[in-house]
Amino acid sequence: MRMIGSVPSEVHALRFSDYLLTVEVDVHIEESSAGAWQVWVEHDDDLDKAKAELEQFLTRPDDARYGSAKSAAAKIRKEEEKAAERRRRNYTDVRTSTAISGIARYGTPVAMGLVAICVLIYLAGQIDDTVALQLRTWLLFDITRGNMFDDIFGGQVWRLVTPMLLHGGLIHLLFNMMWLWRLGQVIESTKGSLFFAVLVLCLSAISCSVQAGWYEFLGTWGLFLGISGVVAGLFGYAWMKHKLQPYEQIHVTDQEVGMMIGWLVICSFGFVGPIANGAHWGGLIAGMAIGAFPWAIRKLRKRS
Repeated sequence: MRMIGSVPSEVHALRFSDYLLTVEVDVHIEESSAGAWQVWVEHDDDLDKAKAELEQFLTRPDDARYGSAKSAAAKIRKEEEKAAERRRRNYTDVRTSTAISGIARYGTPVAMGLVAICVLIYLAGQIDDTVALQLRTWLLFDITRGNMFDDIFGGQVWRLVTPMLLHGGLIHLLFNMMWLWRLGQVIESTKGSLFFAVLVLCLSAISCSVQAGWYEFLGTWGLFLGISGVVAGLFGYAWMKHKLQPYEQIHVTDQEVGMMIGWLVICSFGFVGPIANGAHWGGLIAGMAIGAFPWAIRKLRKRS
């Protein structure tokens, strides 16, 4: 990738990059410390063509052909996204899919293990009410005391993460397991099981703490359980990776984005009954922040 020059504003930079895309030149634009927008050409074979186009653009940036390129470029990007999604689904990297003894090097044992644990705990609670009550006593925040964090400060730190293992009903369980399995496939298989496990634990602690604080702030008590806060966080992480660092091959579809955000909004307005909205939004924001962090650091370093 090489820089061929700069344009004075973001509007012009976007217009020029749209036009170059329509003439089959891949470029990347980014803001410089001086305020101008740099144009970087992806492939050396396109350097001469891109330089000539830039010279013409700078003389007449408001020419109609540049303005009309926006819709055509949008269609091209849409098709490229669809093609990339098809390639991702059909692609198998032998370096990460196989290892010693033929066992998957980056499989999804953590995601599968979480699904199994959640299902077994749910079934145990359905078989015996006493077991269900005991599990809630052991694993959830204690809502019978003066502060939801009393047990945490008393050393029972596991309660920061264990509420994710219980679910309130079959639909609740199935919905969360479907998303956990899907997001585990795209994150754990790419980043590895250790990273995925640490990410899940961090998101669980954050989403549970936000939800407990939500109840404390509102001055009400209430049970909260389920892995949906973690799921929202995993989605937020994958979403940011897909948007900001697509080369990491962690992808979510536009349909999945619409489904997840739509569901969180519906829950927030109370259309589906009592929901742990604090855990949902806390997990989502935390996941997005973790996913965007490397990209943000890279941008800051470039500007400095």
